[in-house]
Amino acid sequence: MANSGTTSALTCLSTSDIITKVVEYGIEVTELEARKFRDNDVDGEAISYGLTETMVAYLFEGSFKKQAKFLQFARQLKEPEPSTTLTFEILPNDCLSPTCQEYGSFPAVFTLPMFPKDIQTKLDTKQPCHKVSTDRHKIVRILHETMAQYTMYPINSEYIKVAKALIFRYPFLKDMEGNGYGMASIHLV
Repeated sequence: MANSGTTSALTCLSTSDIITKVVEYGIEVTELEARKFRDNDVDGEAISYGLTETMVAYLFEGSFKKQAKFLQFARQLKEPEPSTTLTFEILPNDCLSPTCQEYGSFPAVFTLPMFPKDIQTKLDTKQPCHKVSTDRHKIVRILHETMAQYTMYPINSEYIKVAKALIFRYPFLKDMEGNGYGMASIHLV
């Protein structure tokens, strides 16, 4: 879902936009290289289709460093860091506990944190890390630390918000029984 929006935004970039972004990324572009970009229509659409190493070698002839940096730049432009943001409507009776009234800083928009690389890789490749206790504990610890930035005493509805955000981003974690948030809500409490 996020990639299709990113891809369409990428295809709207002109050759001049791409050259500007390349320079901002830290690659010095000579006038000859800029002319090669323009002469060969290297715009966002071309990058979204994928430039071969031979094409990039032509653009940055004689500099392996520029070629490598440009390939990394193009990859990042096509596939930005994944992030999931959910917006929840706050209902009047959503918070009945005095704890919530006192601290009340839990956000209506909760963004999942980045997990440690080993866990993030397992989540991205849909490995059943929630069934391995050490992995599950790492996920819960990171979520707890993130929640603690807002309140030391989360209430049940806040746990559910976090569990829903996790399940929305990684649907394979959803329990097949109950309300679907059992894994997250049981282990977060």
